[in-house]
Amino acid sequence: MRIATRVCVAAMAIAAVNSSANAAGISDSSAPVAEEGGLAQAQVWFERALALDIGAAGAPDAVQAFAAMRRAGESGHTQAAFNVAVMLDSGRGAPRDVAQAAVWYARAAAGGNRRAAFNLGQLYESGEGVPTNVDLARAWYAAAGLPAARERLAEARSTADRPAVVQAPEPLFPPRKSSLAPGLQQVDLVWTSSLEPEAVRFFVELRTLDARASHEAWSGFVDVSSVRLPVPPGAQNLAWRVSAVARGSANYAVSGWSVFRVPPT
Repeated sequence: MRIATRVCVAAMAIAAVNSSANAAGISDSSAPVAEEGGLAQAQVWFERALALDIGAAGAPDAVQAFAAMRRAGESGHTQAAFNVAVMLDSGRGAPRDVAQAAVWYARAAAGGNRRAAFNLGQLYESGEGVPTNVDLARAWYAAAGLPAARERLAEARSTADRPAVVQAPEPLFPPRKSSLAPGLQQVDLVWTSSLEPEAVRFFVELRTLDARASHEAWSGFVDVSSVRLPVPPGAQNLAWRVSAVARGSANYAVSGWSVFRVPPT
């Protein structure tokens, strides 16, 4: 089923005409950090997107607004990532693509946007654009911490039969052999997972690659399906994978490695 609350929450972000967290209705943790370089330029693209969307210098242009918003999101701007997800979810400024909206919601949620976490929980509960997975829906509702999310957390129940064996998660972003924005200082790792035999946690590994070897940059457990990690200084070639690890047994399943590149500025 489609839960109408997601559409209402989503529309609020596109109506924003101010880049502050309060004006956009987003928690402080999702606001961009002012700094030199990538995020400063991302803020420029974000403000341009808002101006295009409301027609500040002429007729509103949702298509150009989406292009500018996506450019800001690709450079690590969390609010822009949420707005890209909303536009893809609703079909405003770009063809409707709920699967890609789910990726962008996950990226925004990894940056601390609670409404993105709530919307992604709804997608996992309804199975729109992602596999139906009540465990991940509940994990994202818990991460959102909003009143509506707490209501869904109390009500969400699985109606699907659970499989017999643990299945490997599917990495979604960055995709294999992709090249991200030059000089990116943080990377969002996003994956999806079908309903498992029992509740799982996800073990994520990020490694840097050079001509001779690989080196661990980060590894750890998370409960949800995305995480934002710093790109090690000077690293250009990286690889990541994710494992589903059953909470109540020794069962686990590992994805393949996805190699991606962060070009220098």
